[in-house]
Amino acid sequence: MKTYFDQILSILLEDPYFQKFKFRKRDSSLIQKTKYGKQFIELTHWNYGNISLDIKPQYFVRFDILSKWFEKFSFKTLADQRNGWYVGFDGRMLGKQYTYEFPYYETGSYYNDELRKLKDDIIECSEYVFDEYSTLEKAYQKKIIPILEGKQKLPVVGADWFFENLTLCKILHPEKYEELKDMHLRHANKMYKNREPNISIYYPRLEEILSFMENHDFRIP
Repeated sequence: MKTYFDQILSILLEDPYFQKFKFRKRDSSLIQKTKYGKQFIELTHWNYGNISLDIKPQYFVRFDILSKWFEKFSFKTLADQRNGWYVGFDGRMLGKQYTYEFPYYETGSYYNDELRKLKDDIIECSEYVFDEYSTLEKAYQKKIIPILEGKQKLPVVGADWFFENLTLCKILHPEKYEELKDMHLRHANKMYKNREPNISIYYPRLEEILSFMENHDFRIP
């Protein structure tokens, strides 16, 4: 028996744009593989009792080369690691709606308008994100250059970004690596002193982990 979400999804997937994606039911994601990894649209959704269904689209890009080497060090399960992403956006970050609401009692113009808006926004946002981060070099220009120029602050939580940023720089622009590494290590030290749990797990082994990455033989696809 189809759920309300299944009904909406089946209508969305009628659009030719989505034919290049494969739907993964366990996390309601539309996935397409690239030579670098994968791009995916996650359709997070939830029900408010018997009142409405809300859908929150999110857009992610993964580069396998930035994270696969780290699998031997990560505290996460292998499945969680390989479902990770380097960049991610929701609609609000892209100037669109954060969620799309489908009340169960609405079947007329509101329903059709909201469904059309959902479809159009997903296509527009995913095309933008997947193009802007379609290559490692584009990701470097978007993510690393602003950090080096002091225009972008580093996150205060998490740890994967720490290793992925440094890996990307080491692979593409090794001449900037030591500068970026110094910035990241100083920031990690502050996070560790603030007892941020993710970075704290790796902090005692940072030298070992980075040495492994720095001596790894990376092969760009």
